[in-house]
Parts: sequence; C-alpha cells; structure tokens
Amino acid sequence: GMFRVLAIFAISAVALADEKQDFAALREKVQATLSSFDPAFVQKLQEIEKNFDLSRNQKIAQITEAIAALPADQQAKANKFKEFGLQKEQE
Repeated sequence: GMFRVLAIFAISAVALADEKQDFAALREKVQATLSSFDPAFVQKLQEIEKNFDLSRNQKIAQITEAIAALPADQQAKANKFKEFGLQKEQE
C-alpha cells in the first residue's frame, strides 16, 4: 500500500544513490526518517493505510490533511516524502 511505499522510499535519493546498500541498512534509514516526524503523524499514516474502506484518492487526501496539520518545519519534508512515494508507486 501507499504507506509501505512511502516508508520504503522515505530515505529516497540518499539511500537509492547507493544500490549496493543492503535492505537492513535501508530499513534503518526509513525508521530514522519516520522517527524524525511527530509520532502522532506516523500513527495517523498507518491508520490511513490500514483503512481498507478508503479509496487510493481518499487516502492521499487524508495524508495531505495529516501533513497540513504538522508543524511548518516538518511539512516540507513530509510533502517530499509523499511525492516521492507517489512517484515510486507509478513506476
């Protein structure tokens, strides 16, 4: 789902620049990126992802709302995170 995509690609270009990096190292970077966000935000993303009643567009809308509720200094990073995840989902 989208949250999984976002989580895996949270570290985006940095981790992907070195494709030889093993998955465990990649996952640690993902965790570090996620833990730099407000825990309530991460929890909200997980709840949205697990809600199978929502369409993909509804999930994106709710994630966008969750990002808008973040402190300003976290919003830009969260938006990059979302855009990168969506972009990877299309590939």
